[in-house]
Amino acid sequence: MRGEQPGQLRRQMVDAVLADEFVAGWRAAVAPWQPSLLAVPRHEFLPDTVWVTNHEDGGSPAYVPLDREQGPDRWLRLAYAADDGVVTQVDDGCPAGPGGRGSLPSSSASGPVIVAVMLAALDVREGHRVLEVGTGAGYNAALLAHRLGAGQVISIEIDPEIATHARKALSEAGFGAVTVATGEGALGYPPGAPYDRVIVTAACNRVSYAWVQQTRPGGRIVVPWADT
Repeated sequence: MRGEQPGQLRRQMVDAVLADEFVAGWRAAVAPWQPSLLAVPRHEFLPDTVWVTNHEDGGSPAYVPLDREQGPDRWLRLAYAADDGVVTQVDDGCPAGPGGRGSLPSSSASGPVIVAVMLAALDVREGHRVLEVGTGAGYNAALLAHRLGAGQVISIEIDPEIATHARKALSEAGFGAVTVATGEGALGYPPGAPYDRVIVTAACNRVSYAWVQQTRPGGRIVVPWADT
């Protein structure tokens, strides 16, 4: 790599997360996640091709591919940007825009600031069993696995190709014991229940009762709430 190295960028990312104003009220709860954020290589969970917005033609923004081999420095900096999510799939894997451009993001890796705050809100304890709804690239599951142990983490992803990518990335990172199931996340994953914690990575305006049924009494469900 011609520019900065992943380890250096990862340390800078964690420093930026801890200094972010949005994290200020959560700093004590985020602190136990700092070793995991420093240890888990986020870039190893992203696909070689990610998608970035393009405004050059003056029209509506479109998503264009950024390939790791063609733009390695930019790709790596994007992987470790504390405030920004990374679009990992557009148009359900079939770019619908002209010239192979994407129209709508259909899967993304949440920005590290949001990841850290949601994990802080999850309030996990040693021995907890966690269901993650929406595996995506697998990075969030890896952080959970680093903190709790891979055997304590079950993740469900509706897109088979994305689930396959996540399984491979988790295995290569040493977290192969994480269960990555393919299916409808709103139904939870009954074979692994009951769970002490449930974390949902996709915005929703309804808490599925299946998640409630599969959570132990006194457990916690964390969702990124959207009112529309």
